[in-house]
Amino acid sequence: MRFLSWLLSELKIENVSIKPICTVDVPDEDVASLDMTSGNRQRLLTAAAIIQNSFEDSSSWNAYFLADADFDILENRSSEFEKVIFTDFSCIESYFVSPRVVGKAFSLIWGYNLDQKQYDSIVETVTSIFILRWAANRLSLPIRFLSPAKSLTFKSGCIGVNIGDYTTRVLATSGLTDMREVLEAEAAIVSSSLPFDYRHLINGHDLEDVFHAFAKKALSGGTAGVKQEIISRILASCCEFGEMEAFELSETIRSLYTP
Repeated sequence: MRFLSWLLSELKIENVSIKPICTVDVPDEDVASLDMTSGNRQRLLTAAAIIQNSFEDSSSWNAYFLADADFDILENRSSEFEKVIFTDFSCIESYFVSPRVVGKAFSLIWGYNLDQKQYDSIVETVTSIFILRWAANRLSLPIRFLSPAKSLTFKSGCIGVNIGDYTTRVLATSGLTDMREVLEAEAAIVSSSLPFDYRHLINGHDLEDVFHAFAKKALSGGTAGVKQEIISRILASCCEFGEMEAFELSETIRSLYTP
């Protein structure tokens, strides 16, 4: 919410208020009537459906709903709801995976200059985890994803992940150990279908975990006293508006609210 407020300010758009869906009363029976569970994303879509069904011409209702596209964009899934903007750029974490942002944050926190090979190893590691998340989504597996910290490796100044060990851990935690072969086969299909630029889809928490673990190894314990939430704040402070305005979210908001 703070990010969207900041974005509106940077775009010089006034008189627009933002409300988290958790502060809006969306009746449980309406959510259930659409065969949805009670998550925030589902409640937001239900609210959009209520608006759509309450007005003959919903275009006159000057409100828009912003929802994470998640994996829908990769699976070419669309929605029949009007007034809903699906985007992968509504969270500041979507802009973290950038050599400049990661490099600057690392320098600010630890005074350490990452080289390109080290940065690439961080991105390759979170990409491996992202592929597993996408495969699980395609299979509709109710997996509880853990921090990858215990499955990370460090060699020749670069970080990596033992993806087999990580897969074993998340499946065991989720009670789905018998789905390993199916999940690994789906992950192999997904890895050959990555879009040109998928970095904005990478889970922000995965990046923070890998970022923190890399520093811990590279600096031989130099992360003492640096909490992980501080890393997220530093990464956010390193993002610049000039890098964001090319993405579809800012273009969409500008088109909606600029005469």
